[in-house]
Order: sequence, then C-alpha cells, then structure tokens
Amino acid sequence: MKMHSPNISSIRYDPAEGTIFRTFGSIEKEVGYKHHSGYIVVKLNGCAYQAHQLIWYIVHGTWPEKWIDHKNGNPADNRLDNLRLSEPSDNSANKKRHKNNKSGYKGVHLHTQYNRWKAQIKRNGKVMHIGMYDTPEAAHEAYMDMARKIHGEFARAS
Repeated sequence: MKMHSPNISSIRYDPAEGTIFRTFGSIEKEVGYKHHSGYIVVKLNGCAYQAHQLIWYIVHGTWPEKWIDHKNGNPADNRLDNLRLSEPSDNSANKKRHKNNKSGYKGVHLHTQYNRWKAQIKRNGKVMHIGMYDTPEAAHEAYMDMARKIHGEFARAS
C-alpha cells in the first residue's frame, strides 16, 4: 500500500493502550475518531489515515506491505500486540461470523434440500465445500479443522 509519508514529529503512539497522541504547542491530546466501520481514523495535515496503518508507519518507518489484521477482531483495538501483517484471505478468516448466521456457527448453514448441515470455507475468494453433517456442531468441527489447516493462526471459531 503506497502512501505518502506524513509528518509525524508531533505524534506519539502508546503501544500498550493503542492510542495516538498529538502535541499542540505544550498540550498533548489523544487524536482519532471511530469510523462507522469500527476502525479508528486519524487526520493529519488534511489527510485521513486508518490508525492501524499509521501506527505501523510510526513503529516500523514504512507503510505495511500487506494487510494489517487485528488479532482479536476488534478494529478499534490498536495495541501493538494486537496488530499483525496478513494476506487478505487470512484477514477475512479472522472475521467474526455474520450477523445473519442462523446456525450459530461460523462456516455452517442448513442445506434445506437435504435437511443437513453444510460446512464450507472461503480461501482466496473461492468457496470450498467441506461436507454435510447431521448436526451443526459436527459441521462446525469440520469447518474449524479446515480453517486451522488453511488459515493457521488466523482461524476464528465464532
């Protein structure tokens, strides 16, 4: 992700709290606002930056070459130990289950034609069929086995 280099001389990042502060004269103030997406946005010199990307720049001196994933799934939690580089598909794998999920389990839905629970997973934009199961719990167990195989540390159960 190519971005221009902002002037961060008046910026301080607290890695334990995940917050960014800006100095205005002799006053230091926490900056950033929560976007409707849940991410924190910081404005510097008329440009808006997602806080997690700006933090990466502050800490490492370069813009991230990949996506930045929030390990705990909370896009507002910008503590340094909660941020990691990821591929887009791994970032997606770490998302929580959809709000409209009726099975209660990520990667599982009822296949009404067969009245069985179907497990499926997505990798690099392609849906992979895992199998059909008698219970949503069995389907979710199969989903999690596959998620750990293809997404490793990015696999999320719910």
